[in-house]
Amino acid sequence: MRNRPPPLVVGALLLTLTNTQATAAFGNHCRNPRSKYSCRLYSNKCDIGVGVMDGSDPDRPQKQNQDASFVVSLDDDVECWGVMDGHGTKGHVVTGFLKEELPSILKEELESRESLHDDKDSLIEFEKQLETLANATPSNTANPIHSRLVRTFHRAHLAALENPNVSAGRSGTTCIVCLLQQAKFTLHVAYVGDSRALLWNDKDDITTIAQETTTKIPSELDRIQQCQGRVDASGNVFHGPVGIAMTRALGDAVMLRAGVIPTPIVKTYNVNTSTRIVVATDGVFDVLTNNQVRQVVDEAISKGGDCEAAANVLAETAKQKWLGGLPIESKVDDITCIVVSL
Repeated sequence: MRNRPPPLVVGALLLTLTNTQATAAFGNHCRNPRSKYSCRLYSNKCDIGVGVMDGSDPDRPQKQNQDASFVVSLDDDVECWGVMDGHGTKGHVVTGFLKEELPSILKEELESRESLHDDKDSLIEFEKQLETLANATPSNTANPIHSRLVRTFHRAHLAALENPNVSAGRSGTTCIVCLLQQAKFTLHVAYVGDSRALLWNDKDDITTIAQETTTKIPSELDRIQQCQGRVDASGNVFHGPVGIAMTRALGDAVMLRAGVIPTPIVKTYNVNTSTRIVVATDGVFDVLTNNQVRQVVDEAISKGGDCEAAANVLAETAKQKWLGGLPIESKVDDITCIVVSL
């Protein structure tokens, strides 16, 4: 392992809570002493809450929650949060590693004065492979934050592949990272995989700020078809016997030749003091529409709840949708959501 500062992640971070107590580790998430499934960070300008519900599968009673989340204060002005949804037999190992590694790398990138061209040989070689093996278009952007976020994802991906304790060959994860520059009221979003993020202000329409990267997007499908990937009738991407439901992911090394890449799509949005943001895994969005998510969050906050309360209500609402009111044990996907109010 390289030398680096202590990970500034939820699993090890002391958050300022309304009851002035500190959080403790809870699997791949954080835990508030008031709640089994949630945590809360309140900075000078935003309220952040995390809600988690473990999934269940009657056919796999020993199923592990493969989701992960993190909330990080990178400095007095910059807040960062993200969710991951692991897949494959060791998806929980990948997310458990990356929820610490990725925020730490991002902090290094944002603090680094090194040129973007001063890369290690392994990173240079990997980014060449993205072009030659995966037909990926080089990420040329004039926005320095965008460039640092792309490098962060690439470095985190390589760190997982190079760590012998992380099975990132046939397992991987989605990832959405939000970086808020509070003084500028600017939000940067980087994402891979099939999780989703929404933003809205007051009575404005909902903006999808991170969407699922799948073969439903023509440019994504085109890249897969130009590589060695095979797409089935459901839109899943295969390379030999291995298949996943997305066209971008962290990990999943064997899928590179199929055109599945760890390069994030990065966007920037203006925000204001009325902005609300939800970042969630497909455990939420497979059963709730964007409008339903907004309605649940707005209603919870309008009743005097904070973002932690709203996240818990949203997670519970999604779980009940999965259960469908049936008296028998049902399959429920892992559920993780982050609710933010500026």
